[in-house]
Amino acid sequence: MLLLQDESAERGQLAALQRALTAIHAAYFERVDRRAAAPPGGAAARPGVDAAVAAVRRRVLAGVVVLFTRVIPLGETAERHYAWRLAVELGAAVSATATDAVTHVVAGAAGTDKARWAASRGKAVVGLEWLLECGYLWRREPEKAYPPPAVPSDAAPLGLSRDTLPPPRVG
Repeated sequence: MLLLQDESAERGQLAALQRALTAIHAAYFERVDRRAAAPPGGAAARPGVDAAVAAVRRRVLAGVVVLFTRVIPLGETAERHYAWRLAVELGAAVSATATDAVTHVVAGAAGTDKARWAASRGKAVVGLEWLLECGYLWRREPEKAYPPPAVPSDAAPLGLSRDTLPPPRVG
């Protein structure tokens, strides 16, 4: 017998969507107000729900610089991979190399060179699930709750095809 429970009022996806829709509403009408206040013939942005949604999504990881390791399979165009696209959609910058600007390493395995490099410099090292949850819940999740998986160094990358987005964890 399947038992159903209500989601947490603060942590569930419905609560996240309610917060996101409230923010989208505010962003949309902020543009409407700016356009109305602009002088005739001014260049105020035309309001649109798509622009409001994108603006709210970009706030999720604003200021974050991500470096991927063992997520995007070798030989794939990194910028086309779903994880790269999601990070950018959420407002993060993505670095192709380990630099001081990197704030987060999204790792498919805990023991990679890049993950060890980040940990030695006090940077966040998270599993791919962290990025997915941030997108699913429209907010930056606590990094410590999403450590990268411990897998043998000779295992295949955990990243999926660039066109495949796995479902996020629910509950």
